[in-house]
Amino acid sequence: MSKPLNPTDTFMVVRPKNQCLSAHGDVITSLYLPIIGVDAYTLLMVLWEEEPRLPQPISLLTTTLNVNIGDIVKAFERLEGIGLIQTYERMDTTQRAFLYVLNMPSDANSFFKDDILSTLLLDAVGEERVAILQQRFVASPVPQGYQNISAKFQESYLFDSQTMDRNQRAIQTLKENVPNNPKIQLQDDDQFNFEALIRSLNTQIVDLESVRASKESIKTLQRLYHISVLEMKERIEQSVNLMDGKFEYKTLQKNISRAYRKPVPERSIGKETVQDWQKMGFSKQIIEIFQLAINHSPYDFLSAIKQGLNGQVTAQEFYTVRNAVEKSPLSTSVLNIVMYYLIVVQQNMELPQTIFDTLLDQLSQKGIIEMGAVWKALPTLIDMKRNKAKSTNRTKQTKKVVNPEWEEKGSQPTNTMDEESLKALTKKLQG
Repeated sequence: MSKPLNPTDTFMVVRPKNQCLSAHGDVITSLYLPIIGVDAYTLLMVLWEEEPRLPQPISLLTTTLNVNIGDIVKAFERLEGIGLIQTYERMDTTQRAFLYVLNMPSDANSFFKDDILSTLLLDAVGEERVAILQQRFVASPVPQGYQNISAKFQESYLFDSQTMDRNQRAIQTLKENVPNNPKIQLQDDDQFNFEALIRSLNTQIVDLESVRASKESIKTLQRLYHISVLEMKERIEQSVNLMDGKFEYKTLQKNISRAYRKPVPERSIGKETVQDWQKMGFSKQIIEIFQLAINHSPYDFLSAIKQGLNGQVTAQEFYTVRNAVEKSPLSTSVLNIVMYYLIVVQQNMELPQTIFDTLLDQLSQKGIIEMGAVWKALPTLIDMKRNKAKSTNRTKQTKKVVNPEWEEKGSQPTNTMDEESLKALTKKLQG
């Protein structure tokens, strides 16, 4: 675990030889980022860009990342714990020096086969998102009816086995110079007795041999979540195939991940009705968007909007929305309305993270929690952000109900939805 840092401490970086992180960029962004968090991800990117073996002050990291020392320490702990960094310390008479050895991430196949990594990802993004990621990274099997007609190695290359024998020493040296990625190691919990768990299971429900076959995986889940024997017994008995009593580890993994997932914070919910929106002068189309925003998750809502615009949710948009859901006290319907305004009305091709986060923060601080009030406030808040230097000289003005400019002119921007697309969006959200 990283120790407290001082701005005057120095650090150096050692990167793997002949390795490039960009080749694993999609794995880092889509699989590791949800687990380690934005600060740790950004720190990792900065370290990979550092000049190897060139001492730098720790203050460089706090300045570059625009965070405090405490956040840097936590980010290092996240990277160390998941095996992306190894930290070495040397004490001098006047200051400490750190050596950060960077490790390559697991490839996608190894990631999904690793009990710890796959469980952490499930815990971070949920089962539905993990299934989508698996489809993206794990190659689909070759359809039936196709035969492999690829040329054999011997058919394509002249290879002399005696040459290999002569170069055996050089080959062995090459192998030794390629480091192995360290496996994530968790300390055993002395209070968890696997045999006691086996004895406690109801043999009329559970096939014990199928449980024993997953012993190490079960112990991994126990160490990750500090689950007692009694609770694990109940979870296992809920994770068997009722037809044959066979224990299904994947079911246990998903059930525990759901149970221990970080709860969404309580949110302030508005009380406006359709009648209120009509009195406020909103158009039928905007009211319909308000209604769609109420009962749908931000990710589903964003996904439907992007599909309606012939696009798709990017990885950055996904993490932007996930971060807002976790941290913002505003209702998910307000989050949806702000996303709709930025993408459809403001015609941003991608949800702008900085503006999105700033708007949510301003709405929360001002206590604006009703969708109608939010819609009215958005033009003013966006104008204030764009003209921050002039905002102090402006007099307060009461804004009238603001509909999109394209709506008032009777025309539509290229990045918005026509009536048919809106109906498709409605159908998509209604399942």
